[in-house]
Amino acid sequence: MNKSDLSKVIDLRLSALSYALRDPLATIADLCGEVFDQPMRLNHALSSGIQRLQSCALVYVVNPFGIQMSANVGRESTDGGFFGQDLSERGWFKLAREHRQPIFMSDVYISRPENAIGITAVHRINARGGALLGYLCADFLLRNLPLISPDVPQMNHWKRIAGDPSIRDLMYHQERNVSDMERQFDDLKVIIHDLVAHRGVFHFKLHFSSSRATLWCADDPMRYRVHVLEEILQPSICLAYNLAPPVEASCVNTEQLDRVLDAFHVLRTSDPYLYLRAASLNVVNGMVGLNLSWDSQHFLSVDEFLASDTAHWIGADNVWFGDDVSGAELN
Repeated sequence: MNKSDLSKVIDLRLSALSYALRDPLATIADLCGEVFDQPMRLNHALSSGIQRLQSCALVYVVNPFGIQMSANVGRESTDGGFFGQDLSERGWFKLAREHRQPIFMSDVYISRPENAIGITAVHRINARGGALLGYLCADFLLRNLPLISPDVPQMNHWKRIAGDPSIRDLMYHQERNVSDMERQFDDLKVIIHDLVAHRGVFHFKLHFSSSRATLWCADDPMRYRVHVLEEILQPSICLAYNLAPPVEASCVNTEQLDRVLDAFHVLRTSDPYLYLRAASLNVVNGMVGLNLSWDSQHFLSVDEFLASDTAHWIGADNVWFGDDVSGAELN
């Protein structure tokens, strides 16, 4: 999927989401307009209104200057501690003020501290005469939203494969350059987790040295998709992949997924000479693939990988770059 195709899919799904939310948000905005200057009644209107939005996590109201005029109202609780906070510098608020249509969809973002992918729908609140009173804001977790689905374009034993001996000979003469992917790995981890746990991605490979990612999806397993860092670090990339439960045949749970991703980062960043160039995980066959700086490649099970510590790979007593034999299997 090239960048233009990716943008088309994202734009299409954002438009469909905006259309689906337009009428229920308009109804809630009208209710808020009737009691805009009465905080208690405004909170009550929001509490009643959120029940119209099955997938909504949170609703609140801000005035035309970005000052919050209500509590944060969830499906089961109301938090008044956010009343009066200044949201005028938020990017979505600035864009909403410029947007002339009744409803505006924010960029997709990483919601903290949940580490989940989110989006905010913003609907104008008008007085009976049409004057702008403020904005109704509705926060959603992307994984809870039903989206339209447009067309979008081994053996489990440890193997080590030797690479080019000349690269191994120069191993201590070439220091690792810090890549953009490792600098922004915290965000990348959240996005990869969402794609695997909620978007049907069953195999991914992270190319740290070139800062790109290759993904395989269960609903189109015969094709892989390559994303440069600019694409894979956009939370909105999740819109380009169909919402799906975890792959039924998966043998890797989400806790293991996060541990594997953390271990990849440690192997990449712990040593300037002995480091990870690229790494992959297939959650169906439970295999991890490693491409190391001395041009050695390893393929092993998730359990074996998680059972080995950093020193096993890049410690002073490391044996994996000594006498590799191409295609050899380790018992």
